[in-house]
Amino acid sequence: MYQQATGREIGKLQTLREFDLGHPAVQAKLQERYGKRIPLNEKVISPVRMLESQELMTVN
Repeated sequence: MYQQATGREIGKLQTLREFDLGHPAVQAKLQERYGKRIPLNEKVISPVRMLESQELMTVN
């Protein structure tokens, strides 16, 4: 969304495979969303990666 609106990349895309997917809550959500065909190569961005971006700054 940020890239489309501003042309700037906020954070770095990763594949689902790069995340720790072992927690039971995560497994349940993946099962709910994808069933047995989890797209491990799907590119996503985590909120943490967005918050770590040097493109963002706090405005008071």
